[in-house]
Amino acid sequence: MNANSVISLINLLIKLCLYSLSAVMVWENTMSVGVLTVILTFYGYLTRNVSSVSQRYLDSENRISYIQKIYDFLHTPTEKVWDGKDNLQVSKGKIEISNLYFSYNDQSITLKNINLISFPGESIALVGKSGCGKTTLAFLMLGFYKLQKGKILIDGKSLNECSLKSIRNQIGLVQQNVLIFSGSIRQNLLLGNIHATEREIWDACKAAGIEELIHSFPEKLDTVVGNNGINLSGGQKQRIAIARIYLKNPKIIIFDEATSALDLETEKEVLRYWKKLFSDKTSIVITHRKEVALACDRVAVMNNGEIVEVESVDKLNQTESAFQKLFTSEEKENA
Repeated sequence: MNANSVISLINLLIKLCLYSLSAVMVWENTMSVGVLTVILTFYGYLTRNVSSVSQRYLDSENRISYIQKIYDFLHTPTEKVWDGKDNLQVSKGKIEISNLYFSYNDQSITLKNINLISFPGESIALVGKSGCGKTTLAFLMLGFYKLQKGKILIDGKSLNECSLKSIRNQIGLVQQNVLIFSGSIRQNLLLGNIHATEREIWDACKAAGIEELIHSFPEKLDTVVGNNGINLSGGQKQRIAIARIYLKNPKIIIFDEATSALDLETEKEVLRYWKKLFSDKTSIVITHRKEVALACDRVAVMNNGEIVEVESVDKLNQTESAFQKLFTSEEKENA
């Protein structure tokens, strides 16, 4: 039940109590009909104003999250303030995270003593309740925040020593909300590699399963998709994201809730393309869905900023694991 529903319910209960009490007092001749009319009139006026104030308060709460996002964006490290200058070259895709701590402020720690190794070509799912630090950990790998304590090594090279440009060139990111500009399909795909040839673009489309769709458009690759891809479905946007990453061809890919907005059948189809195209890539998959996590090689369970369990998918169903407890509790909450 959201805040609006709670406020409406409280108003309804107060109104029922007031009506019941007034009816009893009128019946017992302790209140005249005129007084009752005045009371109800002023009550209606009062509740409208209270509802208006409540709605404005809720709107201000929503705006705080937007303000926080703007603040985070404005304080995202740039190449000018980033200390690392070396060029990151990823040949294998091994990720080593050791003794990592991170905090957005000095009062609370977001990530605590994170230790994790992802081997070349391995896919690891990061699961946990909302706010446990999964996305923060991924954003640290991409240089969206500066490391405060601990290390992240890519093929033995510390991210702190590497330039932001080389980090983001070598690590790909696929998110839930795929960034689609109002230009053509070609222009959106070239975000992955501006130097891609016509043949390479079509190979990427074929690999991502959208070649047939694009051929159905009169303008083919030059079809304008509309602002934020308004003319495309969620599954089609995800396939464009897959084709874009295919053109970029990074050794490491981070999937941040990339399928959470898709229905089950579309998700299964997208996962099938992922496994086929990126089997040789190191993948970090952030997800709330059990099916997506079980499609990976290993699963890391996070809770309150810590990794509490790292286990292979084969062993997860054999023990009373933190993974099983997490999804059992979520299934009960959603029941």
